[in-house]
Amino acid sequence: MIPNIYRTSSTSGTVHVWMNILRREPRAFLWLLEPVREDAVKIGDNPDEPDTNQQGMFAKEHLLQAAISAGLAPSRLIYAPRVDKQQHMYVYW
Repeated sequence: MIPNIYRTSSTSGTVHVWMNILRREPRAFLWLLEPVREDAVKIGDNPDEPDTNQQGMFAKEHLLQAAISAGLAPSRLIYAPRVDKQQHMYVYW
C-alpha cells in the first residue's frame, strides 16, 4: 500500500514505473491509501501540511489520468479508506 500519494512527484518517474508494472502484469493492481477522508484537516488548519486535501485530490486525478494514458482500466487503482489508529491497529492484533 502506498501512503500519502500527494508526496509522489509526477517528475520523479515513480508513476511511470508503476504504470509500466501494471501494463506488464495484467493481474496486478496498485493499492493506495485514499488521499482524503470526510473528516480530514481543512486547508489552513494544519500549519505543517496546509494543502494536504487539495494535493491528495490532485495526485489521485494525476494517477487516474496516467492509468488511462497507459491504456489501463481505472479499476486497477484501488484506494483503501483511511481509518483511525485504533481501527488500523486492530488489523494487526
